[in-house]
Amino acid sequence: MDFDYTVQTNKTFDDAVTTVEQETGKAGFKVLHIHDVQATL
Repeated sequence: MDFDYTVQTNKTFDDAVTTVEQETGKAGFKVLHIHDVQATL
């Protein structure tokens, strides 16, 4: 099973993240956790 889905966009990273969060919410899903790798490192 493939869990990778890639889409090219001209949006900034922050705008792309916001859009994904909004669109998944419209589909009935939630973002449960955001892991900040940079903060961890």
